[in-house]
Amino acid sequence: MSEQAKRLVAVTRQHALSAGVERVMAGLSDVEHLQLTGSLAEARAHCLAHGAPDILLVEVDNQQTLAADLAVLAECCPPQMRLVLLGERGDVALFRWLISVGVDDYYPAPLDPDALRAGLLRLLGVPLVTSLRKGRVICVVGAAGGVGTSTVCANLALELAEQHHRQVALLDLNLYHSRHPILLGSDYAPPGEQWWQATDRLDGTLLAHTAHQLGPRLFLFYDEGAELVIGAEQLVAAVNVMAEHYSTLIIDVPDLRSHGLRALLQEADVVIWLHDFSLGALRLLGNLPKGGQAQRHLLVGNHCRGKEGRVPATELERVCGQPHAAVLPYDHGAFVRAERAGMALIKQKSKLVRAIKWLAAELVGTQPAGRRRGGLR
Repeated sequence: MSEQAKRLVAVTRQHALSAGVERVMAGLSDVEHLQLTGSLAEARAHCLAHGAPDILLVEVDNQQTLAADLAVLAECCPPQMRLVLLGERGDVALFRWLISVGVDDYYPAPLDPDALRAGLLRLLGVPLVTSLRKGRVICVVGAAGGVGTSTVCANLALELAEQHHRQVALLDLNLYHSRHPILLGSDYAPPGEQWWQATDRLDGTLLAHTAHQLGPRLFLFYDEGAELVIGAEQLVAAVNVMAEHYSTLIIDVPDLRSHGLRALLQEADVVIWLHDFSLGALRLLGNLPKGGQAQRHLLVGNHCRGKEGRVPATELERVCGQPHAAVLPYDHGAFVRAERAGMALIKQKSKLVRAIKWLAAELVGTQPAGRRRGGLR
């Protein structure tokens, strides 16, 4: 592979898959990427016309002719080129056969963007530290107070737990006044002992005692009238312990004024930046802290203050260097109905709910075909 910027070419057919691959490639640094429409035949034609890239990512369109198509592709590609395939079948036998014939990696549908990102980084030679015993840590950060950070956290957690069957822990770091019980249609019942008071002996038993269980797969950690006073190392260590007991840990980050919260952000697998299309958001998003190369950033706009934003979405995308993953529409009535019924917002039917559901699907890689950002741009 070349010593200069690596070349990555993706050849895909399905719109939803193409959009997911494009977002993954856009998040890779020092990589020249190109996306084409087609499958193995179009990938071969590109290699013949322009030379083979360092990494070729191709969606398989016909499993019956796969062996012959790969043999033809191999004739025009050097052995040092890395080949990654995307397909419909999640078959272990197929995966083993592909590896045996020289394919570097294979990702079945639905596409997991985090897995694809980690795999591409590995092929690019970026050292990654991963653990099979650690769930995904998702931090949600608002560009200002009142932009809907807690609302997005609570409803994403419930959606992932109930509809995507994840074991979810929802951690609210605003220990003075948590809104999550109300947002999830529950009574306030903080436990007597808190996780942050016992970080030195945090384990599965203590987590079970300090969690407010809201369903078979949803656990809420919060407090009232308290203040987070632990150091950065203790906070990061506690979150890592939690991630060993839940498949997904969603963290409501109130702000980034403390070193501990900024250190936690560096360790997250996914960071969702939530903004309200304001000038203040534009200023903050232009100075975002950077995590590791494997960290995924999702830009989410929320029309929480009205139907129109003061700053165009295109300008915010330019400053952040990435497109919006989702845009949440203004829907005051949905909040009123949820509070009056004492139920979570996500259990209703509205454009806002559809957008949050789409964002949850984006996190787990199950976006419905033919839909783009919830159809809300």
